[in-house]
Amino acid sequence: SHDLRDLRAGLQTGDGRWGLSLNAQHYENDNYRDNNRAELDTVSGELRFGDREDFITLGINADDQKSRLPGARTEAQLHSDRRGATTPNDFMNSRGEQYSLRGEKRFGEVTLALDLGQRDKEFDSFGTGTYNFFGVQTYTSRIETDMDVTSVSPRLLWKSQVAGMDNRLTVGVDWSDWTYTNRASNTDTLFGNSKTRTVGNQDNRAIYFRDELAVTPGTRLTVGGRRENVKQDQEEYLTPLPKQSVEHHLSAYELALQQDLGGRFSAYGRLGRSFRVATIDENRCLFAPCGPLLKPQRSHDRELGIQWGGKGAGFRAGLFQMDVDDEIHYNALTFTNMNLSPTRHRGLELEGKLPLGATVDLAARYIWTEASFREGIYGGVDVTGNDVPLVPQDRIGLNLGWQATTATWLTFNVNHVGSQRYDNDQANRFRKMPSYTVADIKLSHEMGAWRLTAGINNLFDEEYYSYGVINGASTTFNAYPEDRRNGYVSAGYRF
Repeated sequence: SHDLRDLRAGLQTGDGRWGLSLNAQHYENDNYRDNNRAELDTVSGELRFGDREDFITLGINADDQKSRLPGARTEAQLHSDRRGATTPNDFMNSRGEQYSLRGEKRFGEVTLALDLGQRDKEFDSFGTGTYNFFGVQTYTSRIETDMDVTSVSPRLLWKSQVAGMDNRLTVGVDWSDWTYTNRASNTDTLFGNSKTRTVGNQDNRAIYFRDELAVTPGTRLTVGGRRENVKQDQEEYLTPLPKQSVEHHLSAYELALQQDLGGRFSAYGRLGRSFRVATIDENRCLFAPCGPLLKPQRSHDRELGIQWGGKGAGFRAGLFQMDVDDEIHYNALTFTNMNLSPTRHRGLELEGKLPLGATVDLAARYIWTEASFREGIYGGVDVTGNDVPLVPQDRIGLNLGWQATTATWLTFNVNHVGSQRYDNDQANRFRKMPSYTVADIKLSHEMGAWRLTAGINNLFDEEYYSYGVINGASTTFNAYPEDRRNGYVSAGYRF
């Protein structure tokens, strides 16, 4: 469907203590929407010397991606012209290369490892849009971005026994250096023409450890921690805006316990704290005055569950709660990122798999989530207790697999996503996004060295969208419609 073309080739060869792996792909697809064509070319390779425990590898990955961007549809356009393009001239192209050097060397119970990496990425995009300020205004923006990342990650792995208990300890250091340059040329019916440039640097320095201890044959304790120092410098030129600098000292940890209960049952519990630092691009400021750089996002997590498994069947039930502070969130109305007020995500996860005879397998997963603001004020409205946008309360997944013959497989997948609040509706004044259910089917058959596959996505032709945002007056919304029913065939040959 939609003139999809996807060609992939791979090669693996080696002898004794060396190996070579090469992969390449060319992909193109017009997609469902107008002005939504996507093209992708990738190549990757790895040269490896050594065996499983003592080795060194050289790797390279490169990609060239071209994407046309159709823009969002208004509520009326979803009914009148669902496939149309709101922004027929918008696009985003990117090119990237990544080089890596990895190695491990074992000395008895101790293994030393080192990862070195260099990543270069270029973006080129063009965007158009409108906004309502003293009447409807239009704007265009051509943006060119260069990003470079250098990383070094040495670590030590020690497998031993402590007081007769099996123990696995990992200690390591992560160092990375980011440089970022963004150049933009803008036109605006209200503010005229302008040029902006953003230059930024980010340095990350971290030390971490993770220890797994088999306290008894049925009891496993995991303890981990991470301490990271992040320095960010960012300057907006030609606007002009003052240089901003910030330094963060952040900590994360994990404490987990798993206990066998007998009868193939086991229970587990986990406590943890994590963080995420905004990238230089996420901190970009388009218009003065600019606020301070974004705060790091922090989360305190708790999870408790029970599981069972045996003879191809399994089941797990878990309760979770995440208290998130300063979540990094994109504000679709101001075209900038922001820190959300404190939120709480808690819920229940159920998943299991069950063989239905010798040739049929069934797997299912259900997630119930309650996401609400612990406190906060948006647009003069106290949102304490309100639903967090874009978090569905119910998600269900079913997978049915049938091995019709020794060489033929049929798989059927169904995914249901329940209703959720639209983006920008922290006040919960607007109706919820509609739920949707999507089914996919795939048939595969092996014939000698050939593997033939045919499939249909969105089998029942569901009309739906997975993202929508309300306007500032909370009277209507824009959304990005997803693909209707579409199909594909493929053939693979291995020799």
